[in-house]
Amino acid sequence: WDYLELTPDLEKAAVDADVVVVGTIASRLGSDEGALTAQTVREVCRVAGGRVVLDVNLRPPWYTPRSVLDFAEYLAAQGSFEMLKVNDDELELFESWCNLSSTEGGKKKDIADDEDMGARAGLLGKTLGAKRVCITRGDKGAVLWSSSSSGDERVTANPGFAAPEELGNGQVTTDTVGAGDSFLAALIKFLLLENEDDETALARSCALGGYVARCQGAVPPHEDAPKELKKIFSYS
Repeated sequence: WDYLELTPDLEKAAVDADVVVVGTIASRLGSDEGALTAQTVREVCRVAGGRVVLDVNLRPPWYTPRSVLDFAEYLAAQGSFEMLKVNDDELELFESWCNLSSTEGGKKKDIADDEDMGARAGLLGKTLGAKRVCITRGDKGAVLWSSSSSGDERVTANPGFAAPEELGNGQVTTDTVGAGDSFLAALIKFLLLENEDDETALARSCALGGYVARCQGAVPPHEDAPKELKKIFSYS
């Protein structure tokens, strides 16, 4: 993904897209090697003229705090910053970078409740200009903060789903690769494309991400999922 350029095909794909998803790894924000790609990503977001989801994956050495914040500010200035997706560790980093009081006042991630996490998500979202902030919490589920054009705010939480042995399917959690991507794909589909309510969309996303986390490989067959989960995330 280095040295990506805005070709006519890429520009058309951006214009035709309902949602553009940008990952901080793929764009290698702050990397000299990824400078051209980072600029191309900005151009894609600009010509798309629509909704952009920023999927944060902070993997040294492929980012700097300033470069990530600059990109978030760019999306906000374009009016296209639809959603920021972070995990609880990344939330603490963003709070530190933005000098937010919740870094000191918020509870530690292992004891933080939904109300605390929702307040912190809202503060970060308003600081960065994002319309939504989703915080994933591993086996503790996820929290979604949303704001409307009228200024209304809403916090939705889902505690995640039972461990495999509690579902009686005999599976063992050994491979979480792909779980985060599955979660985000479901959230984009159900929340942004299908316009389902926050509670339903978040439940579907947690169910699909939870299933993938329990399977070997990043794309396990949906038909193999326990019925308790499949009935929640099923597309039909």
